[in-house]
Amino acid sequence: MSLENKKVACPMDCYDACQAQIMDENIKGSKENIVTNGKLCVNFANLLNEENLQSAVFEGKNISLDESLKILVEKLKNTTPGKTLFYKGSGNLGVMQQSTKNFFTQYGSTLTRGSLCDGGGGVGIEEGRGNVINPPIEKLLNADVVIVWGRNLTVTI
Repeated sequence: MSLENKKVACPMDCYDACQAQIMDENIKGSKENIVTNGKLCVNFANLLNEENLQSAVFEGKNISLDESLKILVEKLKNTTPGKTLFYKGSGNLGVMQQSTKNFFTQYGSTLTRGSLCDGGGGVGIEEGRGNVINPPIEKLLNADVVIVWGRNLTVTI
């Protein structure tokens, strides 16, 4: 295997955007990544043991990935861009995760905001703690422990 760029972005749905590298035809943790410091997280390591998608399904039949790409290209060529809806939930913040959004933005699709979890999560928060967005900052600063469950405070209000 001869690859110019041997860096690999983790495809998992985490906020870490971990980086790995290809060494001797194996994927190993990258020492350049401060999150994993040369190791793979258990989720990424387990993912490497999973079977990769080898075919796509179209109209109930398995087809090759190349054939599925040709079908997609043909459908996009025959569709008015403004009549396509690009929807993607939240998740991995790695640079490559934005490539599909960038493509559909340039194509001219209608874009959405948020994810399927946002509405349900909002209802859960209101049921659990009332209509409070976040506690006053003083309470957070003076707390002994702050637990954040299912939210990334750097991007979520």
